[in-house]
Amino acid sequence: MGCGTSRNVVASPGIPDESKPVAEDVDSEQEAESSLKVIHEGIVARGLTASALGPPVISSAEECMVLNCLPECLCDLHDGMPPDIQQTPMRLLKITPVLSWTFLKVYEEIDPVTECLQVPYVDTDDEIWKKVVTVSWRWSEQKPAVYQQGFSPMSPDQFQELSTMLKLAQENGVEYVWIDWPCVPQYAEDSMIEVHRSKVFYARARAMRVLPTFRPLPAQGPVRLILVKAKKVLSKRADAGSIRCAVAASIIAAILAKNLVAGREYFGRVWTLAERMARFGRNEGLCHWLSLESWLGMVVDAMLKSTEDKTSSVIYKKMLGTKAAGLLEAVLDPLAAAVRVGSVQARAAEGLETKVAELCMAAVSVWLSPSLLAEAPTSKWLHTYLGEEARSGVYQAWCEADRVWAIYSYFCWKQNLDQRSAEGLRIALEDLVEIAAGERSIYVRGMFAQLRVDESGTPVMEIVPQPGKQIRPSSSRSARPPSARPPPARTQEEIEKRKKEEEAIAAAEEAIAAAEEAIGAAAERRRKEEAAAAAASERRKADEAAATARKAQEEAAAAAAAEAAEKKRQDELAAAIEAGKRTVGTKVTIKYVTIEEAKSAGCWMDTNEMMLGKTGVVKFVDEDGDVLVEMDDGSGRMLCKPSLLMLGGSPATVVLPSALSSARIGRNAALIDKYTVRFIANSTDVGAVQSDYRAPPSSLVYYFEITVVEPGSKGAIGLGFAHSSHNVARHVGWDAGTFGFHGDDGKTYFEGRNEDYGFKYGKGDVVGAALDFQRKQIFFTKNGTKGKAISISIGQALYPTVSVSSSGEVVSVNFGQKPFSFNVEPFKVSHCDGFSHPYALPLHSKQDGR
Repeated sequence: MGCGTSRNVVASPGIPDESKPVAEDVDSEQEAESSLKVIHEGIVARGLTASALGPPVISSAEECMVLNCLPECLCDLHDGMPPDIQQTPMRLLKITPVLSWTFLKVYEEIDPVTECLQVPYVDTDDEIWKKVVTVSWRWSEQKPAVYQQGFSPMSPDQFQELSTMLKLAQENGVEYVWIDWPCVPQYAEDSMIEVHRSKVFYARARAMRVLPTFRPLPAQGPVRLILVKAKKVLSKRADAGSIRCAVAASIIAAILAKNLVAGREYFGRVWTLAERMARFGRNEGLCHWLSLESWLGMVVDAMLKSTEDKTSSVIYKKMLGTKAAGLLEAVLDPLAAAVRVGSVQARAAEGLETKVAELCMAAVSVWLSPSLLAEAPTSKWLHTYLGEEARSGVYQAWCEADRVWAIYSYFCWKQNLDQRSAEGLRIALEDLVEIAAGERSIYVRGMFAQLRVDESGTPVMEIVPQPGKQIRPSSSRSARPPSARPPPARTQEEIEKRKKEEEAIAAAEEAIAAAEEAIGAAAERRRKEEAAAAAASERRKADEAAATARKAQEEAAAAAAAEAAEKKRQDELAAAIEAGKRTVGTKVTIKYVTIEEAKSAGCWMDTNEMMLGKTGVVKFVDEDGDVLVEMDDGSGRMLCKPSLLMLGGSPATVVLPSALSSARIGRNAALIDKYTVRFIANSTDVGAVQSDYRAPPSSLVYYFEITVVEPGSKGAIGLGFAHSSHNVARHVGWDAGTFGFHGDDGKTYFEGRNEDYGFKYGKGDVVGAALDFQRKQIFFTKNGTKGKAISISIGQALYPTVSVSSSGEVVSVNFGQKPFSFNVEPFKVSHCDGFSHPYALPLHSKQDGR
């Protein structure tokens, strides 16, 4: 079960020239009609603007061809894979997370745990591959030389088409997708191992999806009108009962509605050729690979492009078969005339819409036909690819050398071959030549000439013979074997005839020799011009490098001079400050100190508290030496002693609260140590104590905890935040500008107002208070569990504060000198470059003991 075609299936040398009748391909004409009706109903149901109209079909998991049933030439890829490459991990994307993406992520951005399955290739089996779909596609953009976060070579239109096809595949039991951009290392490591062995992935996967590029229809000219008129022809025939015409008309209508057509280039790219060859032996047709909308769009695009370059339709003529290819050829001249004149009324374009309609109808039939693309990686195919097809230029790549590397691993495994060098390319070509012909035969060396490898041994004008056709004479007379001369004549008439033939042959040889000589001379001129251009480029680069170096030296010298001048100015200003002179214009920083230290510097006001640590400019120095500083952030001015200032314009280091303050403590509270406070009954008042430093807004969410060592007689303990002028004989939360949470009644007290918080606390409990500067909220915790957040107004500096009020109460405070019981870090969500609060300072933080 699941074998389909046997391993020894005979490969055809190329794409067959004539397609089979549709009725034979799909078992019966009735079955084809039934399939088209389902497609048409789907288009009507989903609408013309939906993506992937006429989606590709997918075989069941039971029908999936297992490894041992693949053709021998494909099984050899698996069996001949070196052990170390088999052990290298491979990646399969999980379809479910991919469907949640907004663009195709790169390999380095994929989460290896949640977004993909990553296992050594050797550990994959047929059961896994039955759940895999591979994607063969044309990149819309070239890969940047260096990693760019968020870049994707897949356009939004392509990603939408891909998402639709993946969703349909998932509905049929497919769980994984392999696609090169997210599954092959792009920047983190070497990608060539995965590039070479990926052919095995395409061979073993249950299905393959083809994804072309998309582009708008031409904005100018008669193209849209031609398609509209062709749609009308198809619609009339559909009304007469033709389901093929109905489907073709709907697809053309969708192309017009979206103003988007699939690009023709996919089938002419060598990498996609290599991927399609891996599906050999499955008797798959276009309907198994890509949507009907994409296929018909590609045919339309090839038709349009052929008005400028007829080689654009070569590959499509091969795929369409003789009859449909004739329809395509019949369209080209009338279409070119219409485009040239800019009107469908050109005399040469008469009947063009009917020809286009018939071509579209034939393309629908070809999409349904199987066995049209049976190219196999055999020596016979390689013979044609290296010779005839190399010279015709049917297959292209971003890099010309890829025309070799894309198919090389079908025939050879050489890990140590340098794929970036000309020598490596020459060796690879020699290997392929030997496989194709067994000798350095001229007629299979078209690729050498195309890539300019070993040109001296590869006549550029040599014509590749085709089976059953006579070889064209060589450019050298001596190179032609004597047997090529006509046999001796027996009559005068024959002698004259032979003489004329020989003269014609000689003339042809002379013409060929002259042409080759001219080509050689042109090539020599081109080489000299390229060498001269390269030398000029090197000189230009050297000049640019020298100019850059000079500029860097000049900038460094200027920077050093500016730095020296600034240092001199600062030194002079520092000396001036020491001497008590006026020093207007000096850049200074207010030291980040405690309130007590700040007040000792003189001229202290509460409003200046928020200016500690900030930078400013000296605006005035009075006769007593006091300095007036204007803050850089526009928050105001501060008059202070010079001892409170530092020279320079860098913000001061913020110091987090690290101990209980011995200066700001009520007389009914006493410190056991710098972290522990107890109640002492000197009066009936409460005893409150604050931290040495304020809670800094730059911490985003400031948090501290207390442990109730002893609850005392009442357990009337409070914690929270208060301003520096808080009355330490009152509970935190009782007065304006203070916010507290009390353990005896489980209530919050915000500026005198109270409400139930939901829990109380007592002996042994660890209770925390968090001041959220980002959201302007406060919340409290108990034993690692968070309570509700309450909105507040933060208008001044706030200090962690603890209050005790009954005999025997003992509380220890944790400012971070040991781990907290509650993790506050997840609540720190930075905005505006990390400082969302209006008082937040872009300062570094440090804390004693951490």
